[in-house]
Amino acid sequence: MATASPARHHAVVIGGSIAGLLAARVLADHFARVTIVERDQFPTAPVFRAGVPQGRHLHVLLERGQQLLEQYLPGFTKELLAHGGQSFDFIEGVRLNAGYGWNPQFFGNIPFISATRPLVEWLVRQQVLAQPTITTLPEQRVVALMATPDQKRVTGVQVQRRDDQPDNPISELAADLVVDASGRHSAAPDWLRTLGYQAPAVTEIDPHLGYATRVYHPDPATPRTWLTLYQMMQPPKHLRGGVITTVEGGDWLVTLSGYGDNNMPPTDEEGFLAFARSLPTPDIADAIASATPGSPIYGYRDTSNQWRHYEKLSALPDGFIVTGDAAVAFDPIYGQGMSIAAIDADALARALAGAHDPALRGFGPRFQRDLARAVTPAWQLSSSSDVLVPGVTGGKPSFTVRVQNAYLGRIYRIIPKQKRARLTFTRVVMMTKPPTALFHPAIFLRAMRG
Repeated sequence: MATASPARHHAVVIGGSIAGLLAARVLADHFARVTIVERDQFPTAPVFRAGVPQGRHLHVLLERGQQLLEQYLPGFTKELLAHGGQSFDFIEGVRLNAGYGWNPQFFGNIPFISATRPLVEWLVRQQVLAQPTITTLPEQRVVALMATPDQKRVTGVQVQRRDDQPDNPISELAADLVVDASGRHSAAPDWLRTLGYQAPAVTEIDPHLGYATRVYHPDPATPRTWLTLYQMMQPPKHLRGGVITTVEGGDWLVTLSGYGDNNMPPTDEEGFLAFARSLPTPDIADAIASATPGSPIYGYRDTSNQWRHYEKLSALPDGFIVTGDAAVAFDPIYGQGMSIAAIDADALARALAGAHDPALRGFGPRFQRDLARAVTPAWQLSSSSDVLVPGVTGGKPSFTVRVQNAYLGRIYRIIPKQKRARLTFTRVVMMTKPPTALFHPAIFLRAMRG
């Protein structure tokens, strides 16, 4: 653990979701105090909160994300299991169809824990806030950045109580570093314009994905060979998909998904079941037919890929950085979000460890470039598939992307027949192997032969 520099008294994190919490944990190694400013009141139990509208839906903690959480929050994995997280080998426990048949199930030595988003976030929050130098300022919204008279350094934030009273007073919170982790609807571009800086250019690729999710209580007498059942979408051919995963208490979290207005999963009883029956295989519909509904059906639509290119700005004020979905937000169908939050925090830890100037002059642009490099592989995976969706807005497949997708199509075709291909592809998705691993001769030659 690093020791806080004398010039680094106080850091402020805007947003108390997983990205903000993990940023605060890293900052606690380098600052005497860290304050998390959050619009919500934090719940005292692992339950849904309004500040995470996607929280009712399926979330996946990929292997790399789990490794990083354990690194920065020792004992996290044990706590997740103790609170009902379902542990299994990913290859063995996940029955997956990517459009070319069901993939083989075998022991792949890829540990996986399935749990709901509220439980994961609650456990992260419990451990982060156990740090004596980290405090929270709940039910507050940041209305502006504070800065020096020459606007070259951010010196804190202006905050206002978030309730139904529009005339609440505005107070000031001084800081040596402000970290925006407020999510995909971040106001940072407006704050920077107010200080005289350019707002970042934005790349947005929107395949118009919709979700509908419901909890089911499975019939324990129904035989099955999986803990997660996944009918994967495969644009442009298959624009509907679904997944059942076992979460705490043995319940099923069932999420149906579709691209485009004609494939939006309904949130009414009859429509939800009809959508499940419309999938390319009947397995999900058959499974929930014998299960008992355990919740209402919830929909979600805010799902575009969105990259605010802070790394390309010619200037940023010292004392301010942006992380998490406020910088790069992903189409959630690929299950990268929580793991990317951990990767972002790891990038911040590495950048701070290499920042020898106590006042962190010039730190912002360097960190934003580091963050961009860290998330690029995940962005390429999600955005290159989404540009194939009919009606996608904001992106079109380049020649490189078309070649990449053609090769991935060949990988999908051989996975049901080759264990090595499935194992390697899974490790790429889990972010523990680079995409170049898919070009190993044993896989490449088989893929090219078809």
